[in-house]
Amino acid sequence: MKFRIDPTHLSAVTPDRQRELEEALLDLNTEDDGAPPTLVCGLLPDGGIAFAVEDAEGGVTAIPLPYPRVVRLFREYRDVIGRLARSDLGGFGMRDFETLDYAKKLVHDEAGTLLRKTLRPAAAIEHTQARRLFTLTFLLSSDLPEEVIRTHRRHGVPT
Repeated sequence: MKFRIDPTHLSAVTPDRQRELEEALLDLNTEDDGAPPTLVCGLLPDGGIAFAVEDAEGGVTAIPLPYPRVVRLFREYRDVIGRLARSDLGGFGMRDFETLDYAKKLVHDEAGTLLRKTLRPAAAIEHTQARRLFTLTFLLSSDLPEEVIRTHRRHGVPT
C-alpha cells in the first residue's frame, strides 16, 4: 500500500510544514510494496480527515472520519506534545518526560485502532502503519507552531 497527501492540501501549507508532512509520509511509505491500494489523506470541511482509497482498477472509496470522532485524540496529542516541547525549557524531570512519552504512545495506540477500524472496509493496514497514519492526520489538521510540531518525532531522553 502506498500513502499520499491530497495535493490540494499541500498547496496551502508553509514550506516548513510541508517538510514535516513529507517526513511523516516517508515514514508511512518506507515499507511500501508498490501494490495497490493507495490511500490519499486530506481534510474534511469540519476539520476531520478525508481518506480516499484507490484500488488496482482505478476505483475510489471515500472514507470520511468526521472531526467529532477524532477531536479528543487530536486534543490529547496536542496537549502531550505541547508539554513535551515545554520540557525542553527545563523544570521537567526524567519521570515527567517518561510519563508524557507514555501518554503519547497511548494516544497513538488508541488512534491507530480507530484508523484501522475506519479503513477496514476498503484497506487493511497494520497497527504500526495506523499509528504513523495518525501522525500524518494530526499534522494535516494541526495549526501548532513548528517547534511544537517537531516534538512529535522526539523519542527517548530529553536533550
